[in-house]
Amino acid sequence: MSGANEVSPAVRADCADDRRSTIARSLLGWLALAGPVYLVTSMTQGLLRPGFDFTRHSWSLLANGQLGWIQTLNLILSGAMVIAGAVGVRLVIGTATRAARWMPRLLAGYGAGLVLAGLFTADPADGFPVGTPVGQAPTISWHGTAHLMVGGLGFACLVAVCLLTAVLHRARGRPAAP
Repeated sequence: MSGANEVSPAVRADCADDRRSTIARSLLGWLALAGPVYLVTSMTQGLLRPGFDFTRHSWSLLANGQLGWIQTLNLILSGAMVIAGAVGVRLVIGTATRAARWMPRLLAGYGAGLVLAGLFTADPADGFPVGTPVGQAPTISWHGTAHLMVGGLGFACLVAVCLLTAVLHRARGRPAAP
């Protein structure tokens, strides 16, 4: 005899699918926020920090100086949001194809590159922060080298994600671009 409070396996599966879908949407939301958060935070700092010149300085230089912690935190949090979004992408697209398996991994690699770029500060250069000699530094520190390496690897992962997105769209019979 079945109890009145028992739930059928089909209902349990539907609830699990609903929870998974809700989690995936929530994680994808972090991915959607990562870019705007990074952009607005970097632009605001660039406008407010004395001596910063958008035409000469990379945003990585904002991690230097007294307020450098803001850009460091910006990189780390943006990277964490991308990693969370990569988990959401994995939940949504599954692992049916090689491209589908690699896309979330590479997206997480991009996020990890941002996090690590935040942990390894770029060297002051070209007059920023104020008081730094104009021009490139004659030598690059180990943390400056690490910043360039992890940033480069992260951006390579992002390029690969873009290419895999085109592959997935083509495999599903959709145009790669609108």
